[in-house]
Amino acid sequence: MDTSNLYKIISIKNFYIIDELEKLTITSEIEKNYKKYYDPNLGHNFEIKDYSSIFFDNLYDKFLEISYKIFGNFSICNNNRRTCWCYRSCEKNFNSVWHSHKNTSTINGVYYYQIQDGDSISFLDKDKEEMVYYLSEGELIIFSNNLVHKPNIPISIIPNRYRYSINVEIMTKESSEKIFNRI
Repeated sequence: MDTSNLYKIISIKNFYIIDELEKLTITSEIEKNYKKYYDPNLGHNFEIKDYSSIFFDNLYDKFLEISYKIFGNFSICNNNRRTCWCYRSCEKNFNSVWHSHKNTSTINGVYYYQIQDGDSISFLDKDKEEMVYYLSEGELIIFSNNLVHKPNIPISIIPNRYRYSINVEIMTKESSEKIFNRI
């Protein structure tokens, strides 16, 4: 587990490893949800609502479990949603917007389900200095709800291969400052 003190980003490599057969099912479920729920007028993510595999529930449970290990005890708000959101992009179908998750979470996690070597995300510190972070497939990064970030354009080593990142969030009664000052 790596932690960037300046940005308070926690990286867990090989967080959730999936075999090839399971990957076919999950990718199919992601694409089904994209077709049903993606609305470009509402942003670039879409909610994963319809699925039969246990992957999305397990992903959220593992995220919650590792968050307790990292931050210690915290209280989850009644309005916390155990929802996974997916961002689907490729070199020709891509939109990058600086944003934070301060209205929807306290602890934010992004699991990189499918990426290509060289894919990255950028973060801004409080002085508006940009840090580029290079990702690994199967990696989970955890960061505060108020950390401004954006996905960078996907690398096109394999043409027309989508990058799928899955966002998971926890809304706590404690502030993000209180939670993240524990590390």
